[in-house]
Amino acid sequence: MPAQGWPLTQLPGLSNGDRQQLAAHGIHFSLDLLKLRSEAAQLDLAQQLRQPVQRVRKWQALAQLSHLPSVNHRWCGVLLHTGISSPQMLALQSPPQLHQRLHRLQRSLLGDRSPAPTLGQVDRWIREAQQFLQRR
Repeated sequence: MPAQGWPLTQLPGLSNGDRQQLAAHGIHFSLDLLKLRSEAAQLDLAQQLRQPVQRVRKWQALAQLSHLPSVNHRWCGVLLHTGISSPQMLALQSPPQLHQRLHRLQRSLLGDRSPAPTLGQVDRWIREAQQFLQRR
């Protein structure tokens, strides 16, 4: 991962318009989104962008998940679609159960066109999330 985090063009779920609005407010990388830790900062940005605060929180969740090395920008959106919005939530998951949920989601959204993560990958994501929480 680059030192500043992922460029916003790498994070899923942000439109060109979203990225342009964020850039106009000095937010170009995932680390910039992670700096919005307080609810007040998230609400302030949402008001400036004229966006629902839930949307800003979604972008921040994607940024948080993307900073786990093996999740990165490739899998953060898939995790968010399964209802996992933070490393804390990921750390509590059972690898086999999450793997099964991810496969069901991937098949329903993309059919067999896109490879789903392996059980080993899912296990690694969970271990990285647990290690992340221990370092905090």
